[in-house]
Amino acid sequence: MPPADDPTSEGPATVPSGLLHLRTWLPADLDETFSVWCDGHHAEQLEVPGFRRVRRFSLVESAADEPADYLTVYDLDRLDVLEGDAYAAYRARGNTVPEALKGRLRAARTDAWLVAAAPAAEPLDAAGSGLAHLFVADGPDLAPWFAETAIALVDALAGAGATTARLFRGAAGEQVVVVELGDWPDPAAIDTGSLPSPDGLPAGAAWGLYRLDHVDLPGGPAWSPHLDRHGHS
Repeated sequence: MPPADDPTSEGPATVPSGLLHLRTWLPADLDETFSVWCDGHHAEQLEVPGFRRVRRFSLVESAADEPADYLTVYDLDRLDVLEGDAYAAYRARGNTVPEALKGRLRAARTDAWLVAAAPAAEPLDAAGSGLAHLFVADGPDLAPWFAETAIALVDALAGAGATTARLFRGAAGEQVVVVELGDWPDPAAIDTGSLPSPDGLPAGAAWGLYRLDHVDLPGGPAWSPHLDRHGHS
């Protein structure tokens, strides 16, 4: 959780300052089963007060050693929403994973708070179309690098309609950088290897390009813009 003097731990947030960040790996033949189950699962979590939006993204390309097949990001009013009674009650109800996914799905979760955004956090109702994403499990503090580089990151992806870059940090030292893409690009036109990267990254850490598959807000409507990516509708 954020330190006690972190502003994200006090009062309501106009711009969501907490992030529940999930990385998921699974065989390609289970993509549709996973996606259909997740759509309902997302809606259940959005019933918890303080959950503002959920988006799920699928991997397009990355030079990382083992990039996640999916990213799921929940925007929260504040990170301490995850310590509230409403979220505890949701967790107590359980989370039934379909039999087809049991033992074949692997996921890693990071609860993180917003460190910085540039030029400004995008409006919550702007779903975007994708992300340039960097996850660092253990490495140098990215805040100084981000302060110097965030605008350059957005400018580097201007052709993909980049709107903002954000840096998040988790309690165990994990750091997440996301650049929002407003227009889905031709992936061949984006060289994620040319994006500015901090010095001293752990081996295997690299930028990834992800496309939006699903977005939902409390009360809906849900939107799945790329359900045809595996040939189904």
